[in-house]
Amino acid sequence: MLRFTSTIDDISFQKIKNGQKRVKFFLCDQKRDHLDIGDQFYLINRANDSILATVEQILISSNLENLVLKFPLQFLGEDNYNVSVENLKQWFSDENIEKYSVMGVLIRIEKA
Repeated sequence: MLRFTSTIDDISFQKIKNGQKRVKFFLCDQKRDHLDIGDQFYLINRANDSILATVEQILISSNLENLVLKFPLQFLGEDNYNVSVENLKQWFSDENIEKYSVMGVLIRIEKA
């Protein structure tokens, strides 16, 4: 069972903790390329609060817009898909998406 820690912004942390967001996006880099369904990881905010999450589903794409559209809007923590994509572009450069691809990970909160 893979375990790792990912530091996330406070807004995303609160949305996940409150159940408003259930999908976390990652680059498919060496740290997460073996992530599988059932694996667990910790999400940490700037105050060092943590959420333990279990992977329920993984979708991978080299196109961020297409990947976002594969998830129900209510799992993304935003009011529309365009806002979700624009927010994600702050974190993922086109070069890194092309190099690694992006994974959308549907999570279940185990402990917050």
